[in-house]
Formats: sequence, C-alpha cells, structure tokens
Amino acid sequence: MWSELFPAVLASCAVIFVPGYLMGRALGLSRSWSVCMAPLPSFGLIALAGILYGTLGVAAQPLTLLLPLSLLLAVLALLGRSFRLPDLPRIGWGMIALYLAMGLVATTFMFVRMLPSANAVMTGRDLAHHINSIRAFVSTQSFSSLRMGPYLLSQDLSVDPYALPGFYPAGWHAAVTLVVQMGVTEISVAINAVNVTISSFVWPLGTLVFLAWSFRGKRRPLAAGALATVSFMAFPWYFMKFGPIYPNLAGFSLVFPCVVAFMLLVEPAWKRPARLRALALFLVGGVALALTQPNAIFVAAVILVPYVAARIVSSGGVLRVLLHELPSGPVAALWVVACGLVWLALNRAPFMSDVVGFGLWGYRISPWEALVNVATLAYQAFFVPDLGQPLLALLVLLGLVWTLRNRRLRWMSVSYVAAAGIVFGNATMGGLAKQLLSGFWYSDPPRVAAVAALCAVPLAALGMDWVVTGVSRALGVRVGDGSHLTASALTSGTLAALAILVFYPGVRIPTFTFSAFPSSGRIETQVEQTRLQVQEAYSQYGFYTTRERAFARNCQKLIEAEGGADALVINNPFDGSAYAYGDAGMRVYFRELSEGIGADGGAEATVRARLDHVADDPEVRAAVNQLGARYVIRFEHLKEDKAYSMLWNYDHDLWKGIDSVNEGTPGFELVMRQGDMALYRISAA
Repeated sequence: MWSELFPAVLASCAVIFVPGYLMGRALGLSRSWSVCMAPLPSFGLIALAGILYGTLGVAAQPLTLLLPLSLLLAVLALLGRSFRLPDLPRIGWGMIALYLAMGLVATTFMFVRMLPSANAVMTGRDLAHHINSIRAFVSTQSFSSLRMGPYLLSQDLSVDPYALPGFYPAGWHAAVTLVVQMGVTEISVAINAVNVTISSFVWPLGTLVFLAWSFRGKRRPLAAGALATVSFMAFPWYFMKFGPIYPNLAGFSLVFPCVVAFMLLVEPAWKRPARLRALALFLVGGVALALTQPNAIFVAAVILVPYVAARIVSSGGVLRVLLHELPSGPVAALWVVACGLVWLALNRAPFMSDVVGFGLWGYRISPWEALVNVATLAYQAFFVPDLGQPLLALLVLLGLVWTLRNRRLRWMSVSYVAAAGIVFGNATMGGLAKQLLSGFWYSDPPRVAAVAALCAVPLAALGMDWVVTGVSRALGVRVGDGSHLTASALTSGTLAALAILVFYPGVRIPTFTFSAFPSSGRIETQVEQTRLQVQEAYSQYGFYTTRERAFARNCQKLIEAEGGADALVINNPFDGSAYAYGDAGMRVYFRELSEGIGADGGAEATVRARLDHVADDPEVRAAVNQLGARYVIRFEHLKEDKAYSMLWNYDHDLWKGIDSVNEGTPGFELVMRQGDMALYRISAA
C-alpha cells in the first residue's frame, strides 16, 4: 500500500509545503515556524494563482505555476533573510518530529491500513463532483475557483446538461490536480495521497503552531497536544469517510494556522514592519480558507471572537473607541455584539441561502440526549452511532476546568462552550434557530461535530498535562517542565498509557435507535468501529464496485482503439457510471447524481426518457446527433444502501430510456459485456 502511495505523498508534500515554507521565510518566520505554517499560504497562493492563470488563459501546471511561484518566493526569502518576526515561542525540531510521527502513525492506523488498495475511492454522492472536476482540471490545465465543474473542455461545454462551470472553492482540488500533473500517479491515488498528507502532516503541524503560541512554548502540554491532535474521531477521521467532504478536511486543517496568523497580527508588542508581515500572512491564510472551504472561516470565528474579547478585557484600563474612552469590559461586549451582527447578516445574506437553508438530514433529538452526546464527545450520535469517547471527554473536562482557573487561557473554554452549544442547538432545534446556529456548515452533524472537536483539542492537551502532573505528584516525582530524565520518562509513560486508553478499549453506552440505522442501539466508543467504517466506505458500499471500475477502464481502452477517445457515452449516473469520467477518463454524459437542468425538455431529457427508441423516433435521433453521442454504457443494477442512500432523489421514469437499452433494442450494437454490464454502440444515429 505505502509503496504505491509513497511517491504521491511526496508529490503532495512538495505541493502543500514548499511554496508556503518559502513565503514564511520571506515574511520572517523561523525555519520551524515556516514548516508548521507552510500549508496555509501554499493553499492560498495556489488557489489565487489558479484564478489568475485561468483568467489570463495560461496553462496551470507544476512547471508553469508551482516552479515559478516557488522561485519567486525563494528570491524574496533570500532578500528578507535579515528580518525575523520577534517573540515567537520556540518550536523545536524534536517536537515537530513528535507531531509528524503521531500524525503518520495515526493516519496509517485509522486510514491507510483500512484501504483495500491505494486507488480505492469512497463512492459517496460528493465524489462524482470532486473526481470529475479534477479530471476536467487536469485535461484543461486550469484550476480556477471561478470556473470549476466536470464540463470544462470545449466539447463538454457544448453538451453540459447541468450548466455547472461556476464558482466553487477549488483549493483542495488544485492540490490534487498538481499532484496528478507531476505524472507520479492517477487521480484516485492522488486524492488519497493528498488526504494522507493533510491528516498526517498538515493537521498535526497546524495544531502544533497553535498550541505553541497559546501555551507559550511550554513543553509538557505541547507534547500532550501531539496525542490530543489525533485522538478525536469527529476530526479528522470521520471526514475521511463521510460525504466525501475532502475540501472540508483541508479547510478545517488550516483553521489553526490562520487563527495564529490573526493572533500575530494583533500582538500589541509588535511594531509596524512585523505587523505588516503578519497581515500578509493572515490575508493569504484567509484566502486559503475561503478558496478551500469557506465554512472554515466560521470555525476560526468561533475561536477568535472569544480570544479577542479576552485580549480586550486583559488590557485593562480605558480604551478609545470612535473618539470615546470606554472601559475594557464594555468594549469587549461591543466586540461580541458586533461579531454577532456580522454573523447574522452573513447568515441571512441571499448568496448564503442555499448553504444555511440546506435541510437534507432532518436530524433532531431531545435536549437530554444531545446533552449526553456533548458530554461524552458523541457529538453526532443518533446520526452515526459510534463516536462516543468517554475517557477523552474526561480529559477535555479537566482541560476546561484548568482554563477556567487560568485567566490567560480562559477564552479557550469559552470557544469550546460556544462550539458545544452549536452542536447542541443543531441537534435540538429546527427552522430559523437551527440555521442561525449551524447553517454555515449545512446544519450537517459531522461538520458541526468537527467544529467542537477542533475547539476541544487544546483542552484535551491541558487535561492530559494535568493527569501527568497528578501522576507525578502521586509518585513523588518533580515534573517541572519535563527536562529531567525521570520526569521525561514519567511524562512519556503517562501519555503512552493515555494513548492506549483512548485508542484501544471498546465501551458501549445503551441509547436509542436512529431510524437510518435500524440495527443500532448502542454508541460504539471504540476507535475500531470508526476504522471499520472507513474500511466499509472504501470497499463495501458497492456503488462503484471494483468490477465496474475495471469494466469502465476496459471499455475506455476499446473506445480509444476504435479512434473515439473523445466519444460521448450516454449513461445513467445512478448505476455508478457517474464516476467513470474522473476515474477512467471515459467521457460519460451525466457526471453528477442528478438529472440535470433539462428535466422537462431538451436533448438531455429526450435521451433519458426515450433513448431506446432511437431507431424509430426522429426526435431521439436528432437529440443523439445534437449531442454527438456514440455509445451507451450500462453498469450493474442500481444499488441501494439504507445507511447511505444514493437514490433518495432518483426518479426511474426520468431514466427509463437508458435503462431499457439491451442487446435486443433496435439501433444498438453490443460492443462488450461482462455480467450485467454492457457497452453498446449507437448504430441508428
């Protein structure tokens, strides 16, 4: 497995770390800080460059985009090497190695070992859009967020049944595209490699820089943070198998570095040159969040609003606001109110209506159940019955108590309570109240759960540190700051024991059943259950099976051998063929799991409903000729999974013209068959 992933992971690291590292050095960050912060500016710069290149009509690929960008940043780093940002807590290379090791081991354990193959894909609904858009990016050598979709080639734009090219945050897709363009692997492997890079390196190092700044470099809680970072099932591990929502995985992993960039910007001791560099870092970071997954900006807000309020209060005395002098307390209150009004305005803005009004899940439980879920870190129980982590919840509680007793870090507990409140409201409220609280994340239980998990990470680290302190006192060992050999061994041993207790045991808490999972009735708190879900997501959903993938690739080879590499292939996307363009390069017509915008008319509606009459219906023949379609592909019978349905919006009548095509249908010639799967040539058009 790793032998296949390794080259792609190396390429992913080059894409995600090199430009950002050089920008960090150019702005005056130390080498270790530049490594930790690197993914944030990398995603921002690549996404911005993608828009610029797309607007100018310049091909975007590693040699034309990544190399010139890196060379420019290297020159700027050399020119600015004499300037260093002041008062940054030291991040040692040993600590970086610890976080990288924890991230890599956890990713291997939770994700890589559960994959049936390096090119396995999670065939959720969103994958069709992601993998097909990446194929279009690779084919057109353009990955602009302003013009993204599965139909970007000129011959596809003319037949696009969805009118899709438009704005979509493409930061994650751009990274995958660059990896594919390096020629080291195929799209599906590149997707997994980029996600492995994010969960192994981007997320842990981003958390490290946040904890280093927040804890001011104290080694013991910082070391505990390496374990806390990978311990929450809600993030990043559940994001590896749900949706798939990989852009959210990337966006949320960039939240902590972006938060740190803002904290540097408002550092009162810094003079203008340092502040301007922090501003540049924060602006590029903001672009990274906006063009990777915009709802990550609101996660950052949940963290930063209490932080800024705490900074205002801690400043003491009187502050000047709009030519008026006010005590710090009222100023902090005004800040919170102002942020609340901005939140409200954005939530009600027309351009956000499709997001905040998204109501697919119908997820609602009693307040008592929701309270128990939050208390046990089963943030989305009854939506998925497996995420309760009681021991980790106890550590978070200890950290919460610790911050309440520590004025400087009290804002962390406020952020977590706010995030937990969003989880609680999303589970118990409906209508406008739910939209206001959790609408920025589609009121989606997994995404909302991840918000709470992010805010809980520093609390868990502090809770682990408190446990280490308690154990040392019980054993009569002076822990200090972990520099003494005995103290270091005790710290390492205690954290290792906590790791075993967090990851190994299986505890079940009786609960109610949720209708989508009729077999459930317990919350599986064991990590193994999440691992098995990952394995199932990549191998057992059966919506785009190994057999179908192989058949699609064989059919594409045959089509190319007949001189029709660009031939349009009519398909029913709900049988799994929606993924054939992105995965196999087959130019299937329908590349989304929906019927398109022409459900009531147009060529696409005609071929869907009456393609089987191409031999005797001039209107159908005209529609086929208008599209330039030459083949029809049929996969195995439509599949239905009760826990993860692909057919919730499927209307058989809209697709009966394609579904009725068989070997005996006039106007079609069988080209290839394997079991229930078949490729037909349209001979009557």
